[in-house]
Amino acid sequence: MRAFDLLLRIVGGVLAALMGAGSALLEATATPGFWAIPVGAASVGNAFLIWFAQSTVDKPWAWLVPGVPWFATMVALVGPTTEGDLIANSWTGLATFAAGALVFFVAIALRPSPQPGTA
Repeated sequence: MRAFDLLLRIVGGVLAALMGAGSALLEATATPGFWAIPVGAASVGNAFLIWFAQSTVDKPWAWLVPGVPWFATMVALVGPTTEGDLIANSWTGLATFAAGALVFFVAIALRPSPQPGTA
């Protein structure tokens, strides 16, 4: 049973990482439209990703699993392209990036402190 639990944690972590990168990509491609869609998706979606990672990985650092791919994807999409930027050329894109990052920041700030004597 212990090996199965470990397998579920690994699969959950991989899914959380893939969903983090995928949601960043979808949020970035939605930035040319109405501002509430990508900003709301970044806020609610990242809160879901943090919950999912905490539930599946069950470690204090689980927020990193979707957070790092989300940030990496967003930063990569900010870079200049031959057609124009996806995110950095509008306030909607910057608001999407800020809202998503703020959700991860709040998750870090509000996470429970480790109990003494536990790993």
